[in-house]
Amino acid sequence: MLSPEKIRDILYQTDMHIHVGIELPIPLADFLEYLKNKDLVNIGLLDHFEMYYTPTRPWQFTKYLDKRRNRLPYKPTLKGLKDFYRRIQQVKKESHDFKVFVGLECQAPNLDRIPAWIFEQIELLGCCYHDTNLSISWAKNVIPVVKKLSELKRRYKIPIVNLHHPLRTRLIDYRDSFSETGKIKSINKIFGYSSLNEVASYLKGKEVFFEMNGHTCFHYLKNFSAGQNLFFEVHQALATKGVDFSIGSDAHSIEGEKNPLRHFVDHFYPHYMHNFSRLIKLREFKVPV
Repeated sequence: MLSPEKIRDILYQTDMHIHVGIELPIPLADFLEYLKNKDLVNIGLLDHFEMYYTPTRPWQFTKYLDKRRNRLPYKPTLKGLKDFYRRIQQVKKESHDFKVFVGLECQAPNLDRIPAWIFEQIELLGCCYHDTNLSISWAKNVIPVVKKLSELKRRYKIPIVNLHHPLRTRLIDYRDSFSETGKIKSINKIFGYSSLNEVASYLKGKEVFFEMNGHTCFHYLKNFSAGQNLFFEVHQALATKGVDFSIGSDAHSIEGEKNPLRHFVDHFYPHYMHNFSRLIKLREFKVPV
């Protein structure tokens, strides 16, 4: 059995959410050298499905693609996505410094639009979840997404399936909805303890990881003082219920890699290390000696 110290050290070397596709502003080889210098070993390399799929592309993605029209490393089509995967498979085959997981991130409504050939070659699926209706409980928003992810994992035998930045909408995008007279509302007022318990219970046995997202953490700590630990309290509430965590910076560039992943790990060490143990015990995972 791995000790909490060993689990912590492995997590220091792990990032399961790194964007290296259309948005990467530097050559991939340079970025991989940067990751190597940061002592990362287990890395999930992915891109947004919507960058390559026109019918449901968000306006922000369209604006970005138009701006960089002549400087895109891959075409914003499904053919471009195939080219992206050929490049990542090459990195996976040739690299001796990393354990590479070939991945995809998509928005929850598009899970049914992803072609089977993509599911058949990825090892990491991250579903970008956003609350679609803040008037209903968090559980009623989250559980249908987890159910779909669990079905896809079983059908295509995807080793790692993550619920990506699942707290972002309620903690960041709608920050005004949980601030009252300058103070932060309690977890119960934002999520509801019954809703947290319902999500935690449903996640058990579904083999879907709840991602600790560095990008969301970065924005949360930037906008609120370090003493307001609501972000971490939500994770602790889920951890006590046995939820399995994954960890990812959500980096899109070297600048983005400043996300506080180690701050996550240190905050949870040593009391909740077992919540990461299923991730790092995966057969495909590289556990340094």
